[in-house]
Amino acid sequence: MIEVLLKKIAYLVDKIRVKLFRFEEQVFEKKYNLTTIKHERGSTKKEYRGYAPTPIRILKLTLERININENDIFIDIGSGKGRVIIFAALYNFRKVIGLELIKEFHEDAKLNIERFKLSENIRDKIELVNDDVCNYVINDDTTIFYFANPFSIQIYSKVFDKIYNSYINNKRLIKIIIYRPVLLVKLYIEKIEWLRLIDVIEDNTIMYGKDYQVHIYEINEK
Repeated sequence: MIEVLLKKIAYLVDKIRVKLFRFEEQVFEKKYNLTTIKHERGSTKKEYRGYAPTPIRILKLTLERININENDIFIDIGSGKGRVIIFAALYNFRKVIGLELIKEFHEDAKLNIERFKLSENIRDKIELVNDDVCNYVINDDTTIFYFANPFSIQIYSKVFDKIYNSYINNKRLIKIIIYRPVLLVKLYIEKIEWLRLIDVIEDNTIMYGKDYQVHIYEINEK
């Protein structure tokens, strides 16, 4: 009897967590008049993933842990409809950049920024780029790189080479943030000598847990 009761309680708790999670996401969307919740399929190229928004709670936990300063430049590689970029603009970054391959998502992001109910100086920090990351030239001043599993290991490898070359051009503190890194990505990064894991963020309060981890890395050149 007790075991059955505990299972029922656990089931009810999970339902409450899901409702709280959805409520929190909807509050953010309505507050800023955005449309970033819906998951969507992306490129037909097998190396690229679809659009899946990072939960607001996870974004908040992450950005409050990385010691932002006023000279930091943030880029979301695979920025989709602009949720991460818009939220990052609320923080003390000098500039936030959204790089997105899919034209439709890029246009959605522009519309979301136009609806963004905040001051002009905050909106002015945002730059959106519609391009393939393999063609994109990384600015040698960019310091924070954000990924939400936008592509395959093959593309990660090319992008990480670009980041390291940018670092060699202008040695600076660089952080790489990966939301929900899949096992292959974690194993790949473990082999990169110039990167070290400095933090792992997870939130068990609302249906997140280990499957919704954020890994934060720093360049660790000896």
